[in-house]
Amino acid sequence: GKVPGVDRAREARPAAPVFNPEEISEDPRIVLRSPGTHLPPHASFRPSRKLNYPVGYLSITEYKGFKWRCEIVESTHETPSSPIFRVMREDGHSRPCKSIVSPSDAWRKVALDCGESRDKIHQIDGVAMYGLKLKRVRELVKE
Repeated sequence: GKVPGVDRAREARPAAPVFNPEEISEDPRIVLRSPGTHLPPHASFRPSRKLNYPVGYLSITEYKGFKWRCEIVESTHETPSSPIFRVMREDGHSRPCKSIVSPSDAWRKVALDCGESRDKIHQIDGVAMYGLKLKRVRELVKE
């Protein structure tokens, strides 16, 4: 029978391999903590064929003198086709900025909270801030 509160699909996933945090030499401001464990259930959510947004992805990025956690988390029942992009200060002293649209949308919310001008906010490249444009990160995410 069905056990309340247990998600069989989640239960069936293999355990994530142990990943040692890696400083990415292409950009010393970014540390990759986890390349993620799996693609969202509807893996059609990709901005291009060259880039995946794996659930469980976690990087740390320096911005405005603080370290920021850049996460891609499992979608909710309201948004089953896309992951959630969440950015918050590593020390916990910020509200989590979330988006189901894109990493850039989440980072624009961070920039707004940090007092950036409207012009600078629209120039933010969240994919780059997540570290997802770096060659080494893309290699690790594909593995």
